Amino acid sequence: MALTIPKNEWIKKTYEYRRVYEKGRRYYGDYIILFALNNSMDYSRIGISVGKKIGGSVKRNRIKRLIREIVRHMWAGVVKEKDIVIVAKKEAAGIELKALWADTERVFKKAGLLKS
Repeated sequence: MALTIPKNEWIKKTYEYRRVYEKGRRYYGDYIILFALNNSMDYSRIGISVGKKIGGSVKRNRIKRLIREIVRHMWAGVVKEKDIVIVAKKEAAGIELKALWADTERVFKKAGLLKS
């Protein structure tokens, strides 16, 4: 089994992000905020957002890479028919993978997004 997320399972358009922000349910963690919204597709989609308040492009891209790696490993266990957006908080700057992984997994479980 390949540990990749297919391109069609990524949220890419601004209006898609906006829809999830406005209509989705929020779940808060120490380092991330997760937005989840039902969709009418047979699969879930994921989007990652890291704002400029976090730091320069090097810091932001590192956080995106870490979150992408975490989600890549969890993706097979995520429930279907959801649009999910993960927004990094300021506290995520300079965080280690292990702490971010634990927080992300906890928020996914709190949101009921992981299969039992």
